[in-house]
Amino acid sequence: MMLEIIPPAEIPKPFRAMEDFYAAVWPIYDGPNWREQWCEGEFFGAPFWFSFEIASFEGELHYYVRILKIFRDLFESTLYSHYPNMEIIEAEDYTQKCPRIFPTKSTIFTARTIFL
Repeated sequence: MMLEIIPPAEIPKPFRAMEDFYAAVWPIYDGPNWREQWCEGEFFGAPFWFSFEIASFEGELHYYVRILKIFRDLFESTLYSHYPNMEIIEAEDYTQKCPRIFPTKSTIFTARTIFL
């Protein structure tokens, strides 16, 4: 599932609070042992993983986390314990908002020549 993290306008806590948060959620990231990796073919981070992502839409930053549903309560309670004013909402996949067609060098060059 994807969660959007909306931080408060001002955070007076030191960086150490965020380091404590990462240390608390690190056990979720269960790497495979030797047998799981070489005999069962499990890749690093499977089956439990999470990712923190930052996306910008028209200059506005958004912070996302992808996490398994079973760990949502652990993640939220850990984050709220350090940052009680933070908002966490369930979000849809932001990659669907990205354009499907990107401009090529020729269209960028043409646009530049028009503005010159």
